[in-house]
Amino acid sequence: VLNPQYFALGSLLGQPISSPQAAAAGIYAPFASFPSSQTVAQALLPYPQFFTLNTDCCLENLGQSSYHALEVQVRRRFHSGLNLMAAYTWSKTLTDADSTLPFFAQTTGLGTIQNPFNLKQEKALSQQDIPQNLVLSYIYELPVGKGKKFLNHGGFTNAVLGGWSISGIQTYHSGQPFSFCCATGIPGWGHNIRFDQVLGQSLFSQAYLSDNFDPVNDSLFNKNAFIDPNSPARISAGGAYQLGDMAREIGSVRSFFFYNEDFNLLKRTQITEKSDLLLQVTFLNAFNRHIFDAHNSVDLNPNDPSFGILNTGNTLEGPRRIQLQLKFEF
Repeated sequence: VLNPQYFALGSLLGQPISSPQAAAAGIYAPFASFPSSQTVAQALLPYPQFFTLNTDCCLENLGQSSYHALEVQVRRRFHSGLNLMAAYTWSKTLTDADSTLPFFAQTTGLGTIQNPFNLKQEKALSQQDIPQNLVLSYIYELPVGKGKKFLNHGGFTNAVLGGWSISGIQTYHSGQPFSFCCATGIPGWGHNIRFDQVLGQSLFSQAYLSDNFDPVNDSLFNKNAFIDPNSPARISAGGAYQLGDMAREIGSVRSFFFYNEDFNLLKRTQITEKSDLLLQVTFLNAFNRHIFDAHNSVDLNPNDPSFGILNTGNTLEGPRRIQLQLKFEF
């Protein structure tokens, strides 16, 4: 890519190498057969005979990551009819190389490398950073019926009230951080340019911060909080090209918190010593959570008219489903 020392040339980088402006700046074709229609930026590349070098078609070839976490797990094996496991993770994931397929990450506007000359500036939260994660799973055999604490009887009482159990899996975790892309590019610079953030401006829109947010029509984000460092107006006025100052991923702006509860209600009726009848009622997304897939279905480019508008057709959860099963086990 172009050495950043040439950013000061501004709009001259987009001029043909044969233009009078290039000659006035003392910039000429790097070799005799260099096409006269090619730009000054192309001529100033370290290897101007190559127009595109795609080094990330398949896997990221350089990067560092760190993961720090507090992990807590509580287990209670079957005792008094209860089997319980609770797992909680409080973590932070930092990286300067977020994607195993960075080319595709770049085309979808995710946080990719802006400046390969300074990878320290690229270190930020990972797209996969989930700081809070709680999972509960349990099975509880109700203490009613034959051999249990209450109504310890056989016959009709046990057939109706005995053999019931409740189980569930409940998941709660933070959303993923956002990256905003992409500002106006720089000639000869094959990396996405990030935006500058306006100090004092909230990244969230007033509509989102209010109690009247309409996810169908209102933008999540405040367009006035973003500045394109290479806006056409600024460059045509003689300004130098610049890199954006926003972080690759923004931890204060995340997709929506995730909630999910699945429950099972089971009734086992013993028929013989070796056979039973199992009735199972399953409640998937029992509380009918409606969680928008904001991380993958919202426009994150402040230059677009649809910036911050959710695609409300994409959700992380389907609607509540209730399944009934009747099994004969032997």
